[in-house]
This record gives sequence, structure tokens and C-alpha cells, in this order.
Amino acid sequence: MVTAAVPLGQMQPLAGDLLRIAPAANTGALFGLFRDQALLFGALSLVVLGLIVFYHARSAAAAGPLLTVALGLLLGGAIGNLIDRFRFGYVLDFVDMGVGGLRWYTYNVADAAITASILVLLLMTLLGERLPGAGRGRG
Repeated sequence: MVTAAVPLGQMQPLAGDLLRIAPAANTGALFGLFRDQALLFGALSLVVLGLIVFYHARSAAAAGPLLTVALGLLLGGAIGNLIDRFRFGYVLDFVDMGVGGLRWYTYNVADAAITASILVLLLMTLLGERLPGAGRGRG
């Protein structure tokens, strides 16, 4: 996998300085916050997975394809990171993007799926697509 080609702590450019493979052990959450809490994040991930499945099962009749895609991306990303946490005790981040000293945080495919799901949900909200279970405002 990634670390077989590029060891932890090393870096391999893919597209010059713009895109690099730089495997790193992330023992925290997003942006490396709350480090060394693998058990807590593993348990929290299991709860979130259950909530996603419950929400979609409960709203399946009213859920449109965009909501299904968003929840699928969220579920897939959460499962991917959960597997890393239980397998390694950390999440393996490896995608490093940026130009020179302006770098984005190092992430993995699961993080990209979670981010995409949030963007889809945000887009749905901005376009006025009603999410199942969302109450109407009083007015």
C-alpha cells in the first residue's frame, strides 16, 4: 500500500511540489487535533456510523439520490478511518497538496470522502433541498 512505496516520514513528489505522497501517522482528529485518542475516536466513529445508518434507514423513502450519495460518502470515509484506527492505532494520512510553504493539511481518501459529503450536504442546503426530518421554520 502507501507505506510500502513511501515509508512513514518520507515524501515522494507526484506532480512536482503541487501534489506529494507524504505518509504520516495521525493519532488525532481533523487537522491532528486531540492527539493520541484512538480508542475514543474509534468508539465515536462506531456511534456516528450507527447514527448515519439509522438516519438513512428512517428517511429512505424521502431521501433523494443526493442525500444517499452524501451519506454513502460519509459512511465510507468514516469506515475507512475506523479501519485504520483499529488496525494501526492511527489514521494513515498521505496526500500532501500545496505550493511551496503554502500547504494544506495532509489527508487521505477517507478524509476526502467525508469532506465531499459535507460539501454535498451544504450544496443541498444552499439549493433549498429539504433534508428528511428537518423541521420547517416558524413564520
